[in-house]
Amino acid sequence: MGVEIADAPAGSRRQKRRFGSFQIHPQRHPRKTGAPRNFLKNKMTVSTAKPKILVIEDQPEVLTMMVLILKRAGFEVATAQTGRAGIELAQRGGFDLITVDIALPDMAGFEVCSRLKQDFCFCGTPVIFVSGRLSEEDRRRAFEAGAADFIFKPFDAHVFASRIFSHLKTLKT
Repeated sequence: MGVEIADAPAGSRRQKRRFGSFQIHPQRHPRKTGAPRNFLKNKMTVSTAKPKILVIEDQPEVLTMMVLILKRAGFEVATAQTGRAGIELAQRGGFDLITVDIALPDMAGFEVCSRLKQDFCFCGTPVIFVSGRLSEEDRRRAFEAGAADFIFKPFDAHVFASRIFSHLKTLKT
C-alpha cells in the first residue's frame, strides 16, 4: 500500500515515490516545464495570483501527497497537522480554500469547520472535507458543519485538483 508519485524532469527516467495508498502518474506537458498537462489550462482560469490553500491533515504521507498535488496545480499551500493549529493558521492568513480531515488528533474536523464558519471572515471560504470515512452520517455532519464538498480517500490527483479549481472558480463568479 502506498502512493506512487512519478516525478522526474523531462527526458529523464521516471522516479517513483510511495505514500499511503494512492498511486499518481501525472502526464508530462510536451514543453520542458514538467508540469502536468491538465493543470496548465485550469491554472489560467482561476486568477493571475496564486490562490492560497490551507490543508489540515494529520497523516504525514497524505499531507505530503496533497501538498505536492496542490503545488503542481499552481497553488500556494500551508499545512497544519492538528485542528487547533489549523484554526490559528486560518485566522492569521487569508486563505481562499481550506481542506480538513475528519479525524484529527485534538478535535474532529466537524468542530474545526464549525468554528471557522462561526467567524464572519470565513463565511465565504469553502471548506472541503477529505476523509477515508465513507459513512453517510459523516458526510451529513460535514455539510451541516458548513462544508462545501466532501472528497473520499483514496482519490485521483486530477479529480482532487479539479474539484479545488471548481470551488475557486465559483468564488470568483
